[in-house]
Amino acid sequence: MDGRSPAYAIGSAIVVDVLPVQSERVLVAELAHEMHHIGLNSVLAESGGDDPAEAQAWSLLRSIVLEGSAVTLVGGRRCTVLAAISSLC
Repeated sequence: MDGRSPAYAIGSAIVVDVLPVQSERVLVAELAHEMHHIGLNSVLAESGGDDPAEAQAWSLLRSIVLEGSAVTLVGGRRCTVLAAISSLC
């Protein structure tokens, strides 16, 4: 665990550290957030082309879309860029 979140997705699996989970509501929210990642990840293409720079740019864009949509659509939070960078949201 990275210490910032009680749950994360690896492939199609969700790993949960139940010790820091403070309530059932928090656990449900974390699971919904991670399930969103798994579902959307299966829809988005992984390739950015044969060019390594293009593939790296596509990978970054995928990561931004996956996390941003999970935070906004599932978590109902609107984070500013500054808050996202400082891990406050």
